[in-house]
Amino acid sequence: MKDAYPFNLPKSFFTYSNVISLDVKLSIIQTLAQDYSIQKTYYVQSFLNQFAKRRHSIQAKIKREIIHEFQNLLKYKIIESRFLFQGKDNQQIIEKDFIQIEDIKSSKFILFYEVIPPI
Repeated sequence: MKDAYPFNLPKSFFTYSNVISLDVKLSIIQTLAQDYSIQKTYYVQSFLNQFAKRRHSIQAKIKREIIHEFQNLLKYKIIESRFLFQGKDNQQIIEKDFIQIEDIKSSKFILFYEVIPPI
């Protein structure tokens, strides 16, 4: 295929245990498939806004699931351990090598970098 863009996923992305897990995995897959660049932008607040009217316990579970799935991507070397966070109020961008709950709560988006294996 002329326009094919390869991306890898860990085997854990092919199964899910509940709807929250599926929603998070699909949002990350969509981000990975968004363009030809290795730099990806995960619009975390746009994703979380879908669940704004849900109970706080559900919202907390979603945030933990996001972290879990990014940890899986790191574990299987699908992405680099380099994350850039921009706050909701467009503060300066902060760079870290991991993601925490506070980062998800306070960030508008997360930039991360995909590892493209040689063909």
